[in-house]
Amino acid sequence: MSESSGDAKKPRFRGIARPAGRAHSHGHGPGQHTHDDARQGDALRFGNPRLERGAGRGKLLFFDCFSGVAGDMTVAALIDLGVPFEVVRDAIAALGLSGVGVQVEPAQTGVIGGVRFVVTQEGQHPERSYREIVGLLDAASFDADTKQRAQDIFRRLAEAEAFVHRMDLDAVTFHEVGAVDAIADVVGAAAALAYLDAELVCAPLPMGHGSVVCRHGVLPLPAPATVACLRGVPTYDAKIEAELVTPTGAAIVGSQTRRFES
Repeated sequence: MSESSGDAKKPRFRGIARPAGRAHSHGHGPGQHTHDDARQGDALRFGNPRLERGAGRGKLLFFDCFSGVAGDMTVAALIDLGVPFEVVRDAIAALGLSGVGVQVEPAQTGVIGGVRFVVTQEGQHPERSYREIVGLLDAASFDADTKQRAQDIFRRLAEAEAFVHRMDLDAVTFHEVGAVDAIADVVGAAAALAYLDAELVCAPLPMGHGSVVCRHGVLPLPAPATVACLRGVPTYDAKIEAELVTPTGAAIVGSQTRRFES
């Protein structure tokens, strides 16, 4: 994902490395506090401690998607939470897609620092049908939970596309959501959620308005496939002209969330 010249001039959070056991402080006046540094080599990363597998078991993972949700946003947030990057990287590598790489970059919006999940690819990759993607997932050496989550997410996408285009499930051919970056986003999200093993709870999702240009032409927002993916998901009008929820983000939330709470 490239940056505009304007974005390149914005400050970027690079993290602060300090010796183990040392604390750093922030001058907040009377409410000043200190806390352990959140980075140390590979053990801690991007502001949150590295989490162990199963760290979310018996706990709730709450998605407050106040500015929407997309596949890459989901993966980036889970890595920033503490899911080791290699969990995502290795799951995507298990697909065996040649010339595909992933990386995490520091990012900042306003005064808030975070990370961006970026998928890179060399050469051209074909559009894939739902049946072909199921085959990719079946052949990959994932753990059982990651595989099931990825299958569930893509099935939700396929069912939405089949409904919108009035075709059989096996006849669905993905365009935007069949691209390499979308496949990587789905598998990365599935691997990260399986690694945490928490119960996912999500707030109602904000809906933007307007239109978007895609392979099928100009479509209204939210896109028809997004609406179909969001069956049973509470939403509200954000009164913003923008695509806040993508089909991939909608499928992740729609298939993986146990319940919704404000």
